[in-house]
Amino acid sequence: MNRVLLFVVVIVIFIGSVLSGYFYMRSINRDVNISLNAVPTQAAFVFESNNFLKDWKNESLNSLLFSELRSFETFATYDSVFTQLDSALEQDLNLKTFFADLTITISLHKSGAKNVDLLFTFSIPPTQNEDAFVTKLEAYFSNGYNKKEKQYDQAKLVSFESNGNSIFYTFYKDVIVISLNQMLVEDAIRQLNSGKSLLDKPSFNKVYKTKGNGNNGNLLINPETMQTIAATVFNGSTQKFETPFSGWMAYDLMLKPNSLFLSGFCQVSDSTTLFLNRFKGQSSQDFSVAEILPSNTCFVLHYGVSDFNSYYKNYLSELAKFIA
Repeated sequence: MNRVLLFVVVIVIFIGSVLSGYFYMRSINRDVNISLNAVPTQAAFVFESNNFLKDWKNESLNSLLFSELRSFETFATYDSVFTQLDSALEQDLNLKTFFADLTITISLHKSGAKNVDLLFTFSIPPTQNEDAFVTKLEAYFSNGYNKKEKQYDQAKLVSFESNGNSIFYTFYKDVIVISLNQMLVEDAIRQLNSGKSLLDKPSFNKVYKTKGNGNNGNLLINPETMQTIAATVFNGSTQKFETPFSGWMAYDLMLKPNSLFLSGFCQVSDSTTLFLNRFKGQSSQDFSVAEILPSNTCFVLHYGVSDFNSYYKNYLSELAKFIA
């Protein structure tokens, strides 16, 4: 009898430990933004937001910056999509509840030789039923759109087409991926199948851990890739650094009516030739010129050094690497 009782106790403890571990790991995984797993690693920037649709609506109505950005065709298209989605949310409280808990990840990528586009990824909130969420999402996009499906690399790739415009979508490995560009959705599927993500890149992971709770989200930028994309968008007219500016940057974002306020950190490695390595050992300097800049100033670039000799020594060291 005692042996049977002991055996039952052991089994109960074992099952309890397994269940506790399962729910603990599930809670840990839910805290991680798993939608990053779908972001192709060549992204120029990654933006995370917990209140994306609300912020987009506010800025769309009040921001001078958004008014200027609408001159870009791609931005204007997305603005139209999100405006329609916001109207749908106001008419469907269940759908509005679904989107209220979302952490949306938006990334910018080069697609083809001369095009750039956005990729939207997000995971189902733990408070929502996955099947119900997907059904609601498809119901929204199906309204007025012609739906097509195909298999791509083990995932179901869905397109919604209307008047020559298409939206591409997949729900794969617990991540929803949406873009106006089919190639980017396919890239995301391949990224999910690779088992790797941006978090496996030391430069990205290091600055990702520094991000705070930005009022309007967090923006992470890859300067080298961003420069390539800027040259594409502006027909190669942008100024190029002779060396990469830095590794990944992570910023907390605050939106103002006519500006963006970014505050954060850059990753700089001693083993890599980077522009910011020239400033190693320098102390921050006052930016007093800001007090006399006109209110309509478009761009200011300021570098402050506390020890010019040290800066020049680092600069010569950088040049020596190129000569060697």
